[in-house]
Amino acid sequence: MSLKAFHVAFIVLAILLAGWVAVWGFTTDGGTWPPVLGGASVLVGIGLVVYLWKFLKKMKDVSYL
Repeated sequence: MSLKAFHVAFIVLAILLAGWVAVWGFTTDGGTWPPVLGGASVLVGIGLVVYLWKFLKKMKDVSYL
């Protein structure tokens, strides 16, 4: 597995984790902190999607092998 493929896989997993934490934060009954954590996770997820898009755009000429 190339460094580029590992980087893409790692960022995709981080996006999925941020989405899971956001869903958990907005659906759990635990006071003030879970919705705050959910909102922060949404922002982090959006930032990771933008980062992945820019990374793929920059590395379009590098092969995955």
